Amino acid sequence: MSREKDDEKDLAERGVPPVRGGRGMHAPRRAPALLAILCMTFMETLDGTIVNVALPTMQAELGVGATQIQLVASVFLVVTCAFLLVFGRLGDIVGKVRVFQAGERTGRPPALLAGAPRQTC
Repeated sequence: MSREKDDEKDLAERGVPPVRGGRGMHAPRRAPALLAILCMTFMETLDGTIVNVALPTMQAELGVGATQIQLVASVFLVVTCAFLLVFGRLGDIVGKVRVFQAGERTGRPPALLAGAPRQTC
């Protein structure tokens, strides 16, 4: 018990406000945050699935072998993971909410345009 009080004192000296109730975020703000995280996780999974579904068509159109076309999916995943690391660190520096919102503002409109129907002649 005394160790917890010592930790609280150390945090108070550094200007960190205490968390009451041990729950962190209030319940009314949890639901929208969870919904946003679930939706964006679904979208990222959907993006990866779209790339994998498009592989046979890309292979036929480009006239390449199976080994070469597998690089497309591999590069997509590597780039996604690299951006996850970079923007995760940027979120630690600038703020996770701000980075998340900026990513959604800049990333989803081009994705929606890419999926829009096109006229063919």
